[in-house]
Amino acid sequence: MLDFFEVPTRRPYVIEGRQIDGSVTVQGTTYLNELKFTTDQARAPDVDVFYHKVQEKADNTMGIMVSISGYSSTAIDAASGPRTPLLLLDHSHLYLLLTGA
Repeated sequence: MLDFFEVPTRRPYVIEGRQIDGSVTVQGTTYLNELKFTTDQARAPDVDVFYHKVQEKADNTMGIMVSISGYSSTAIDAASGPRTPLLLLDHSHLYLLLTGA
């Protein structure tokens, strides 16, 4: 989708044994991407693992997690809080983006 909007991205890569689904840098902030295309909602452990990946990076790093099936309430709680570095997106966000709504 980022290619469609002509946003420069870094393709998936592995660093120190950890899989990163890609990244994008916008105005000096790098956003790591985590993609979950599963029939089940993302759970708290999924968010916790991604949060740890983001926290290991520089201060100007945030995370965008996309779970097509959404998130469990405990996953949302795990990603919520003051100054959280994570953005959680699901199918409804992608739909709004693609339809221009």
